Amino acid sequence: MDEKSDICLLMGPKYKNESYNQIVLAAEEPRIGDDVYTVAGPNGIAGHGIRPVFVGKFAGCDGDYCMTTTPATFGSSGAGIYTKDGELITIVMAVTEGFENLILSPSQIELQKFIINIDNSVDIYRY
Repeated sequence: MDEKSDICLLMGPKYKNESYNQIVLAAEEPRIGDDVYTVAGPNGIAGHGIRPVFVGKFAGCDGDYCMTTTPATFGSSGAGIYTKDGELITIVMAVTEGFENLILSPSQIELQKFIINIDNSVDIYRY
């Protein structure tokens, strides 16, 4: 867990009959105004075969944090924010109260550092 960036990694078993697509980190930061997509379960609205996808715009980063303009609320935290090609840009960290279309997220640099630190400790990649 990283308290500064307010992110954590949870791991669990993968059962033989389950399949997942490998998440790929975006090679570069999108440009301001590029479309982004968030797959989330706001207010617990999600379930087997149901994955709400929200569209917004990338609003930029300042080195530590990024902003996007995609709808989010309670239950959206930790949801991936993706490029049109399905590459992970960042994750939903915080939603501004009273204006639920402005999302704060850790920067790609912070997210990459977090993943590398976890991998060095736990070996999350099996190669």
